[in-house]
Amino acid sequence: MKSLAKFCINTRCLRNNPGRTNGRKLTEDRIASLDALGFDWTPKERAISFEQRIEDLRAYKEKHGHLNIRASGKDKSLYNFCLSVKKSRNGSGTRTLTDDQVDALNKLNFDWNNSQNALFSAR
Repeated sequence: MKSLAKFCINTRCLRNNPGRTNGRKLTEDRIASLDALGFDWTPKERAISFEQRIEDLRAYKEKHGHLNIRASGKDKSLYNFCLSVKKSRNGSGTRTLTDDQVDALNKLNFDWNNSQNALFSAR
């Protein structure tokens, strides 16, 4: 991973998860400086709505006949979304899932187990 990308990811994490930073802190001065530069505090995956991600999953399933999304290539962002949703469901993620969101995923046969190799059931 490129160092600027890693810096941005780590900085967002420090700001969005102050209790989970292993003692590292993001000072108010640093936040103000980054704000002045126009730093985007929203991770790229979060900029895409949950509803759009559901549509992306439907399209993927229609195209491929399954939802076994791989962690590489052009589907990496969708794969990361799925991991994020799973983590949130088991209490270790940063998003909160509504009942409607859980229902939408269940309708796609979302596999809630934590296997990173097979995120979804094949059918």
